[in-house]
Amino acid sequence: MQSNSCCPVCRMNGYGFQPLPSYYADNLRAHGWPHGLDNFETLNVAAYTCPNCLSNDRDRLYTLFLERVFSHLDKTQTYTFLEFAPAALFSRWVKSHPFISYRSCDLYMPEADDKADIHALPYADNTYDFILCSHILEHVEDPVKAVSELRRVLKPGGFAIIMAPILLSIDKTYENPAAVTPADRWRHFGQDDHVRIFSKSGFRDTLTRGGVTLSEYPILEMVSEEQAAAYGINKRSVIYLGMKEVVSAAATTSTPEHKTEVLGGVPATSTRPKVSVVIPAYNHEKYVVEAVESVLGQSYQDFELLIMDDGSTDATPQVLRRYAGNPKVKLFLFEKNRGAAYSHNHGIVESRGEYIALLNSDDVWEPNKLAEQVAFLDAHPQIAAVFTPASFIGEQSQPLADHQHHLGRIFDQPNRTRHEWLRFFFVRNALCHPSSLVRRECYEELGLYDPRFGNLPDYEMWIRLCLKHEIHVMPKPLVRFRIRDGEAQASAPSSAGSHRWRLEHKQLAKHYLAIPSIADFNLIFPENAGNRFDDARLIPFYLADLILSQNVNPHTRDFAFETLYDFMASDENRSLVESIHGFQMKNFLNLTGGKPAN
Repeated sequence: MQSNSCCPVCRMNGYGFQPLPSYYADNLRAHGWPHGLDNFETLNVAAYTCPNCLSNDRDRLYTLFLERVFSHLDKTQTYTFLEFAPAALFSRWVKSHPFISYRSCDLYMPEADDKADIHALPYADNTYDFILCSHILEHVEDPVKAVSELRRVLKPGGFAIIMAPILLSIDKTYENPAAVTPADRWRHFGQDDHVRIFSKSGFRDTLTRGGVTLSEYPILEMVSEEQAAAYGINKRSVIYLGMKEVVSAAATTSTPEHKTEVLGGVPATSTRPKVSVVIPAYNHEKYVVEAVESVLGQSYQDFELLIMDDGSTDATPQVLRRYAGNPKVKLFLFEKNRGAAYSHNHGIVESRGEYIALLNSDDVWEPNKLAEQVAFLDAHPQIAAVFTPASFIGEQSQPLADHQHHLGRIFDQPNRTRHEWLRFFFVRNALCHPSSLVRRECYEELGLYDPRFGNLPDYEMWIRLCLKHEIHVMPKPLVRFRIRDGEAQASAPSSAGSHRWRLEHKQLAKHYLAIPSIADFNLIFPENAGNRFDDARLIPFYLADLILSQNVNPHTRDFAFETLYDFMASDENRSLVESIHGFQMKNFLNLTGGKPAN
């Protein structure tokens, strides 16, 4: 008797579990089956049945997994659930949840709600959020066709738990059409009504050929080995999920060179989450759990979490797999590294929320981050995005004082109008990217992050945003921004980094050529307000003049020279600035460091 045992189905503690009835071993031995029962992946021979509720090891495994799934669902919605060959105790447990609309089917069981052949189900496409198909495929004529039917009736974003006896001691699935008598089937397949025995690779192949996206959840990624034993579950057990993916723009861009494994996700429902949180991760095995837990632990819970591992070469993907069973989490594992901007964009395209938040995989949110920012955006529809300052932490998550790193209080900024922000952005960025909460329609209007910006993709996005919309900075730090060892005094980039920095600043400045009017230009650059000639053709001239004559941003001098050079190539433009400002070609040469020829 296991004094520490606990049945997930009936919640009875301390009674232990009874072994598999000897009927099976006796028949296998009598018919000469060549394999041992201990070679099955999920079967728990020593602890098979709960003496209180009579649940078997599979019932307990499914209950444990679905408890976690159900705990994250929006209980105001109704979810459809289909079970094949219903097990009385387990089906009663599923139906005990008021947000589940349950139905069962089987070809032979009279107690099933529907008599149905799994090869041709009587249900419409996209009907079910969840399906349990346990120990069916070893009985049917065409398991691939059966899986394709499961996929057909699943809703996009839904999943089917698809399980069968898997024999770990064989390399490929075994079938023998000549084995037709009960005795033959005991000898060949290990039971008198089975028509095949699956190998692990063969079972995976059957599911993928049936068209589902396969995800696997080992029990030891959900609980410890000791907990699995207490639940009477074989520590080798694996949950196999066949998922029906939501078709999206991002999904259609995948190529054989850039494979992506997609795990988990909330089943499709009639409503979308208020917030989508996107975490791009790359080689942050030490920090990513703290980042993810800071999201899952938010006081505000109406969100989905999309995690993008960008081809990490450390253990980050393995660390992240523990979250694949959480329905709030959708995990994307990219085979190759494609850069932070790509990960941001992939997450935004895959997301469904009204608001979108981004978090670096080594940073941490305060528990009320989403609650306070969502409340602010809900109350201020004229604001497109909201930010906060940040506190700073070190390698071990210890707090850092301002003087301990070069960023200091850079994120502590007063609020400004969008024009004032654009003037500020012309010199520097001081918005904390992982503090942002942005309305989805802003990305739909402005586009996604530009992957050509290796250093400044967020900076470039905020310029585009403020050319159209107002933003707001809340006063309280709601992000802990990590400064890793070696970064604390890293105020000067490398030579190559400096060159890249200048090139990207040059591209940032080009956005200012899109300022629509002289009135807007003068609100952004009040030092130009004395130039009241309301002709937008002058904007390139005024912008270049500010940079070259007032040294507004030394990073953009090349941009200013090229802008003025192109501007002065036009006879019309030369006549315009000469008539208004007396600016001639000799002035251009002097301003740009040239010397007029005699």
